Amino acid sequence: MTLMSLFIKFFSSFWFSVYNNGRDFIKMRIKETTQSLLNNIPRCIPVILILMLLPALTAALPWQPPEPIQPASLHILTPGPNSTVTSPIIIKADLHCGGYGLARIELVDLHGKLLSRQVLRLGSRLGMPSYVTLPIYFDMPHDEVKARLTIYVNDKFGRPLSLTSVNLTLTSKDSAINPPRDGKSAFVISTPQEGSTHTGDTLQVKGWMRPYANSVVIFELITETGGIIGSRQLAVPENSGEVYIPFEVELPYIFVTSTRNVRLVIRQMGENIPGNVVLISQQLWAAP
Repeated sequence: MTLMSLFIKFFSSFWFSVYNNGRDFIKMRIKETTQSLLNNIPRCIPVILILMLLPALTAALPWQPPEPIQPASLHILTPGPNSTVTSPIIIKADLHCGGYGLARIELVDLHGKLLSRQVLRLGSRLGMPSYVTLPIYFDMPHDEVKARLTIYVNDKFGRPLSLTSVNLTLTSKDSAINPPRDGKSAFVISTPQEGSTHTGDTLQVKGWMRPYANSVVIFELITETGGIIGSRQLAVPENSGEVYIPFEVELPYIFVTSTRNVRLVIRQMGENIPGNVVLISQQLWAAP
């Protein structure tokens, strides 16, 4: 046998031994791993179940409003928040509350000066949704001007029913239109119910809010004659973003001697430009 043949035989035996030992080692590790997984399955089942049920559990948590979330009564489709616009502003909006047949549209600047106003007559059927498109004209500024476009409606007693707004930049140069909000209501009220009757001198208000700004939220009870018989303010957590936040407010009000038609108003003021940025309401009855 030649030296080369011995060399080949030696290395063949060597690699065959390494291969067999390695294969046995891999089989052993696979068996150990499999057995370990089987032994730990009972411990993993609760974790797997929690992961599977997590979406449903999250939806049922108290800080989440029930789905589907009610749409906003007033929704500006264009221009979206913080758009840069020129004159005329082409407004497109969905109006889901009749507001006694009238909707008011206002454009004010940073100091609250009225730049434009329109009164829009809606359909005669109260509460029927309306889709509107109309131009709003204003004097073109030499420089960029911060402004707020507001749409609001009142009830038959002249009390605020609903309001929405977008902050804009007015310019004589090129416009830049941002997308709209998602159309969900900024406030979702779970308690009280629309049209319910309440006695005593305190109204409990519960729900969820997704504020437009970091300013306080104001809760008010307004009678049919316009008198405010109850008011309370609620601070908004900083950087709340686009998530809904649960709230619970005890709203004290003046004791009434007879049953009164009252409107619960929840509104938020702007941070830089005067006036409300969002408002919703409910009609209630206050009884002795």
